[in-house]
Amino acid sequence: MPPQLPKSMSRDQLELLFLVGQCSNTDEIYIRSAMTIERQKKVFGQLVTRFQFANIHEIRSFQKAHQVEVYNRLKKWGVSCSIHALVLMEKIFIRS
Repeated sequence: MPPQLPKSMSRDQLELLFLVGQCSNTDEIYIRSAMTIERQKKVFGQLVTRFQFANIHEIRSFQKAHQVEVYNRLKKWGVSCSIHALVLMEKIFIRS
């Protein structure tokens, strides 16, 4: 059984954990996240350090074990990872 999901996790960590567990490749993660690639790298490093993940399969297993709780926390914060990229795209197009 993977370790419990800590009560204090940042929204970025939860979002990235959710996306890594749901997406099949890194391009999809980048597209669906509102974080910049630099921010994603930093948050990913924090996740690996915090949970001592050895590879992507461990991250996906951990996310699967806690997917309901991760999703509910993100939903509570108003983060919808499936439409997050669309919102960002709209903001970009409105500015141009």
